[in-house]
Amino acid sequence: SHDISHDLIAEYHRRQQSELFDSKDYQSTGKPRMPVYLPRRSSLPSPKYVDGAPGVVGVSKDINEACMSAINVSRSDVNVLLYGESGTGKELFTKLIHHRSLRGQQPMVGVNCASLPESLLESELFGHKSGAFTGANGDKIGLLESADKGTFFLDEIGDMPLNMQVKLLRVIQENKLRRVGDLKDREIDIRIISASHKNLQKEIKEGNFRLDLYYCLKVVQVSVPSLRQRPE
Repeated sequence: SHDISHDLIAEYHRRQQSELFDSKDYQSTGKPRMPVYLPRRSSLPSPKYVDGAPGVVGVSKDINEACMSAINVSRSDVNVLLYGESGTGKELFTKLIHHRSLRGQQPMVGVNCASLPESLLESELFGHKSGAFTGANGDKIGLLESADKGTFFLDEIGDMPLNMQVKLLRVIQENKLRRVGDLKDREIDIRIISASHKNLQKEIKEGNFRLDLYYCLKVVQVSVPSLRQRPE
């Protein structure tokens, strides 16, 4: 058995040498192709979620305080402004506030204000009547109206055109909206949660955002820590 084991080992080394020197690399460069050894994959620690905040990862004081602020304001039914950089989880905070609120069993609808041109954004938000414009072949319920009794999420509110800001302000102040091409108002009951990565106070000074709308949206502000502040 000793001789058999010795022969097997010798055969293994012979094949290894053959693979190294018979390879295309050796034939083209004169150097044998050396085997590649991959490092052993280390196991990564499991993410730690904030208690009471599904999907929100973190252990730092800042992220826990932000989650607690969101939880505390959830049942007050006031409008909330979430401020934080892109990718920090503002939509998760919106869902947290909505599901813990008295409106939690009602719809939550949202739109990214930066993703649509002004003409399309108005129709998406307010809906339209049949024949209001070319291609409007039937009545359409807007996103705001579809969120009635629930929560509406306005992501990247800092990118909303000024003309649309005026119309949104009227919805907040009067709890009414009017579809594009319609002659009558419709009552609506929604809570608005908005989010922005822009400094809205700076946008106000530069004439890009309305001060009155800012105060209507920012009844309570929750600042979401950047990922740099949450290395965990």
